[in-house]
Amino acid sequence: METIKPDTPLIYLTVEQFTSLLQKLLPSSEPIKESLPEYFGIDTFCEITGYKKNTVYQLVRQKKIPVYRAAHGGKKLMFKRDETEKWMVEKRI
Repeated sequence: METIKPDTPLIYLTVEQFTSLLQKLLPSSEPIKESLPEYFGIDTFCEITGYKKNTVYQLVRQKKIPVYRAAHGGKKLMFKRDETEKWMVEKRI
């Protein structure tokens, strides 16, 4: 593949060149997924989904979000990465 000069207009790039350029410039989503732990708290859940804590608590009360709590009746909410991803995909519009 020929190299792309800095002054080359985007309109003159081939699809392969443009795709290659995008892959270099845009961060891939894989490192984010790999950096997420298997289980995480409400702060991380809010960051991933964009929901506010109050909304998450309401959805948990309505049993619309897959969530875990400590066996001893603790109040801390824990979310599983795979189940959160599946829930987000099911809720797409």
